[in-house]
Amino acid sequence: MRYFYLGIALVAAFLLSSCSSITENTVTVKGKVGYVVAYIDTVLSETTYVFHPANGAKLYLMGDPGAEYPYSGEVLETTSDSIGEYTFVVEPITEYEGLIPSSNIGIKIQVFYFDSLIGPAYGELSGYTITPGKDVTLPTIYLNRKTQ
Repeated sequence: MRYFYLGIALVAAFLLSSCSSITENTVTVKGKVGYVVAYIDTVLSETTYVFHPANGAKLYLMGDPGAEYPYSGEVLETTSDSIGEYTFVVEPITEYEGLIPSSNIGIKIQVFYFDSLIGPAYGELSGYTITPGKDVTLPTIYLNRKTQ
């Protein structure tokens, strides 16, 4: 009977140690998304540029095809909040047979948005890497108006 309890203890220890390694590798990717509107004052001949957060923008995180070691996990999706901020929780995955897991995993973020002021808009951020266990804050993604 004591071997049974010893076996359970070993299995529990293995599971707890594997769970801690998962949280050690997780990366939180944060950033902000929005667009800039130019307000033109014809009386004073001045132009003022104002940043507007993209509330409810759809963001997708995927592997950057131009990176040496692109992220190879599933495409992640999130939505920006009322102040244009977004967060992805990523379990970095690179699958390269025979190679050591990379610490510079290439990601790309695509943004799709619609607003009554600017209509449909698109933005993209690529060329950035993540490192397992280190959270990252990316620069602001500025949306461009889609034209047909």
